[in-house]
Amino acid sequence: MEAQNTVNQNMNLRDEPDPVIDVDNETNQPVNDVNDVNVEIENKGYRPKRSFVWEHFTFIEGSKSQVKCPYCSIKMAGGTKKHGTSAMSYHLKNVCRRSPLFKKGYLKNQATLNFKPKPKGESGGSLASHHFNQEKARKLLARMCIKDNKPFSMVDDEGLREFVWEINPMFKFPSRWTLAKDCLAIYEEEQKKLKRVLKNQTVSLTTDTWTSIQNFNYMCLTAHWVDDDWTLQKRLFSIFF
Repeated sequence: MEAQNTVNQNMNLRDEPDPVIDVDNETNQPVNDVNDVNVEIENKGYRPKRSFVWEHFTFIEGSKSQVKCPYCSIKMAGGTKKHGTSAMSYHLKNVCRRSPLFKKGYLKNQATLNFKPKPKGESGGSLASHHFNQEKARKLLARMCIKDNKPFSMVDDEGLREFVWEINPMFKFPSRWTLAKDCLAIYEEEQKKLKRVLKNQTVSLTTDTWTSIQNFNYMCLTAHWVDDDWTLQKRLFSIFF
């Protein structure tokens, strides 16, 4: 009987797995690798965020489907299987003008519809499409300088630059010397137009004189005539001082 019990004990020992000893474990206790297997199973469905949008967007605190743009603070749905990251990428490249990835050329050829302002004394407005044009915008800046009697140095004003950038960041401000040349070009263009208008016209010339605060004497020469539509017209020819 004792021999039979010894055989049974030896067979039971063979059925048990040999313990794994960790050589770095000071206590030389068997290593339980069941937790490592569970961690591997849990991480099997994890996918790291590889899209570039996560370098800019972050989830709103307490939400797993709403993200916030760090540049304009707009909130949108994204980062889930349903929404993905396409809207976030489009927002960074084509919508948010403060984004470093914003494509300035996106608005270059895109027209916008709006009511064109009417001159003083007229009411209403006509709906027109508008395309941004750097040369036309520069010319209008020079005309504003002439109409509103602004100095050429206004192009260096920080407030004006910030205001124009917010409206359209594609506009590049000219220097004050370039602005002066643009004003002179407008003068020469208007002079040619006036010569064409006055061709075969009878005009009346009037003069007006005044003295400025600095004690400078001025005299202006003005022409008056009636055009083909029987409308009284007048143009300032020159100012002498």
